[in-house]
Amino acid sequence: MRNNLTVSLAILLGFMMLAAAMLSLPTQAAPAAAPTPISAPGAAGTPTNVVFWDRTALDADTQSPAFEGAAYNRLDLQYTIDQGTVNTTTLTFQTSCTGRDWDAGVAIVSNNVADASGVVVLPNSCRYQSINANVTNSNPVTITVLGIAKQ
Repeated sequence: MRNNLTVSLAILLGFMMLAAAMLSLPTQAAPAAAPTPISAPGAAGTPTNVVFWDRTALDADTQSPAFEGAAYNRLDLQYTIDQGTVNTTTLTFQTSCTGRDWDAGVAIVSNNVADASGVVVLPNSCRYQSINANVTNSNPVTITVLGIAKQ
C-alpha cells in the first residue's frame, strides 16, 4: 500500500513540475491571422462593351436591344440625352430571365426635359438586360446609352 502511495505522489510531483516548467517558459502572442481577402467589384475577368443605343433618334416609347449579360455582375452605363425640342424622357433599366417578360428596375433618369448626361453603376441580375425609353410626344430625342459589363 505504501508503494502505491509513493508512486502516486511521484506521479503527482512530476505533473506539478511539468506544469511549473511550462508556466515559466516565455510566451508569445499567436501569429496574426491571415487577412481576409476582399474583392474589388469588376476587378476580375474581361469586361465587355455594351451598346444599347448609340445616337439613336427616338420619337416614341422604345425598348433597346437586349444584352445577354448573365456572366457579369454589374453594368457601368453612360447615357446622353440630346433634346432637339422638348420631349420629356425617362430611361429605365430592365431585366429579364426569359427575354420576353421584362421587369422595370432602376430609373436611370426621370422626367428629363433638357440635354443631360451621366454615369450610373448598376448591379446585374437575370439573363438579359435592356433599357426602356419612355417619351411623352413625337418630337425626336437623340439617346445614347453605352456600357461596360464587368464581373
